[in-house]
Amino acid sequence: MANFLTKYFKASRPVLKEELIGLCGAGPIINIVGSVVCDPEEYLLIPSPYYGAFAPDLSFMSQVRLFPVDLTSEIKEPYLEPFQLTVPALEKALQQAVSQGKRVKGFLFSNPVNPSASYFTKQMIKDYLDFAHRHELHIIFDEIYYLSSHAPDADVISVLSMINELPDPKRTHFIWAFSKDFASSGLRAGILWTQNSELAAAAGACSRFSGISPPTQKQLTNMITDYGIVSFCVKLD
Repeated sequence: MANFLTKYFKASRPVLKEELIGLCGAGPIINIVGSVVCDPEEYLLIPSPYYGAFAPDLSFMSQVRLFPVDLTSEIKEPYLEPFQLTVPALEKALQQAVSQGKRVKGFLFSNPVNPSASYFTKQMIKDYLDFAHRHELHIIFDEIYYLSSHAPDADVISVLSMINELPDPKRTHFIWAFSKDFASSGLRAGILWTQNSELAAAAGACSRFSGISPPTQKQLTNMITDYGIVSFCVKLD
């Protein structure tokens, strides 16, 4: 898995197996990361509109709440495209949450974005990382659609390609799963990458209840170590 992420997500240095936790899908990972980062009734910022399952993934067990960063579909200054996420929008949402007495512990977003299918440039990701670092927030990248692109010239940037540039490595986390890029929702398997040893230990402990089944591990290992199959799937995506 470490070799797969290093190669296909263009990691800026080799991903280490010690930085990875495998669980039965992105949903359980989001639930566990939320429960470690937040106490019950604490909040994560999230650009809106967003994937509807994020809310139950975080709230049903962990009782973590989402505070929307409302984006507009209108194209007008300073927005160059619909639903563009800017740092001023993040700052505004954070100030609103704090003024309402809500405790914000992190920032969750998908890249590419579900539902808009947009994606972020390297400079935009740097700006979001700096925002999170400035406010001591965890930042959680859900890159479950990273290998799937509708535009042949799309230059989608993974946070793994910026490992050496992270302003706050201990608060930067990455999630990916097989369900979208490999059209395999029935094979429940997802990956958490983190350089936070405490979060990794907590997620590893929770894997007792949310682990990947051995047959699934075997099948997916055979697939991702066959670069012919992976290249075919990526091209098809």
